[in-house]
Amino acid sequence: MNRGVLRGRAKRAVDLAKRRSPLRRASVTQLPYLVPGAPVAIDLRRRLRRQPLGSEELATRVPVSDGEEHRPCPLCGAERVVLVHHPARYDGAGELLWSYRVGECPECGLVYRVPALTHQRVTELYEDGDYADYLEGDYAKNRRRRYQATLDAFAPQLDCGGGRTLLDFGCGTGLFMKVADRRGFVPYGIDLAPTAVTMARNRFGPDRAFLGTAHDIAAQTDQRFDVITMWSVLAHIPDPREQLGALRRVLRPGGMLLILTVNADSLQRHAFGGHWNGYTPGHLMFWSRATVTELLLGVGFEQVELREFYGEGIETQQSALTPRQVSRYRRLVDRTHGGNMLRVLAHAPG
Repeated sequence: MNRGVLRGRAKRAVDLAKRRSPLRRASVTQLPYLVPGAPVAIDLRRRLRRQPLGSEELATRVPVSDGEEHRPCPLCGAERVVLVHHPARYDGAGELLWSYRVGECPECGLVYRVPALTHQRVTELYEDGDYADYLEGDYAKNRRRRYQATLDAFAPQLDCGGGRTLLDFGCGTGLFMKVADRRGFVPYGIDLAPTAVTMARNRFGPDRAFLGTAHDIAAQTDQRFDVITMWSVLAHIPDPREQLGALRRVLRPGGMLLILTVNADSLQRHAFGGHWNGYTPGHLMFWSRATVTELLLGVGFEQVELREFYGEGIETQQSALTPRQVSRYRRLVDRTHGGNMLRVLAHAPG
């Protein structure tokens, strides 16, 4: 029996169980927070750790293909790694679409893709014109609500631009630049995707959107920024220390860096393993509160604020859950830091 048929049967079983349950209003991704006893069972499974592999054993166990390479931990440089998950996705006929291994550093705790993608391969992923089309579709509708909820989480620091300069790192076609402009910021953007940058330039002008990485900003503008934003970008960066260090250098004294990225400590990740929705083809690293704080302090930021993520539906009071379920959900996220996303605001030295 192929995987597509098995997944279909499993989904029907879950749907039937939910219709008969007090949890019928919950989505599948909300169940780990709402099923009694689930967090304890998830934590016990998480603690069953495998033995770390050295570089030679890893190369034997996990061979590389074109566009891949084995590298030490991107955060601390440790050579050993613990293989934890093997995400894969299949089409309706059961044919494999993509798969990769996920490792966890036994020294610092960073979770990352094994093997890593080469820098050249990462660049190629964003040169395809389909990427810009994707950013302009249904993706855009969902992103606006996420922008609003995250900016509100750090109120009042980002409520009003007041003419402050803002750089959206990984700006795509300029979707958030439009939001920032309406809030009173002077928006700029930079991205690796040529087609997306062209669309952003058409909206804001050639001197507002740049092509390249953080290292290319200073060569294209003398502007320094009061705020830099990274919306679901950190997980895609193959060299986070170098890129975030370069971003800090183009911030004005006392400037702020706002990050939204998937949370490696998410209760959903520990519950669903390789089926977690944070495992996508383009994600390279998966940060937790501890690892992202270590990263930011290590490249020169002096203060790091974090806000829990409950989901836009709950935060905008549009959730289908009952008030009691919402209360339980929030308590568990607070207790475990287990929301599915990380929201981070880092401050540069004044």
